[in-house]
Amino acid sequence: MFEEDENNIELKEDFKVKKKINVEIEKNVKVKVKAPDYNYSNIFHRFSEYESRFQPPDRYFKYVWTFLYITYIISLFTVRSSVGCTVSLSIGLGLNLLWIPAFLFFKSPLLSLIIISLMLIWAVDSVFILNKKRKYVQCVFISMYLAWICFAFYLNFVITKNYYLFNFPVLQKQ
Repeated sequence: MFEEDENNIELKEDFKVKKKINVEIEKNVKVKVKAPDYNYSNIFHRFSEYESRFQPPDRYFKYVWTFLYITYIISLFTVRSSVGCTVSLSIGLGLNLLWIPAFLFFKSPLLSLIIISLMLIWAVDSVFILNKKRKYVQCVFISMYLAWICFAFYLNFVITKNYYLFNFPVLQKQ
């Protein structure tokens, strides 16, 4: 088709060199794909920069809450004969279930702090009622729940304090 003259040979060699360089460049280029900003893993790490230094790793929460929910529900179903205990435990469980969307989906640390304060009040009330009714096994279960709620209150308080101090400069100390 083409005659093999000196110009064509040079062009072919030049093209081969350019093609070789392009292939090497394509091999060395690393493409970074950024995940979308809103995915399920970001929901749980929304307040990670405001957390306490005593914040346990996230992997422990699923085991602790599973154990606490099981013991809470056992306590709730074994005290059905006492109306006061059942009402107090039911309100506490309802508040606990209300805390999850307040913190994770509404992203409101102040609202979740208010809810966890109410959870503390109802947990203390439940411990007193269970102790008064001589339901000691359930009292121990709810006491473990109360200890964890106290720790969760501290963690939530630190997140709320840091969130509002960093996001609203008016509240910072002068």
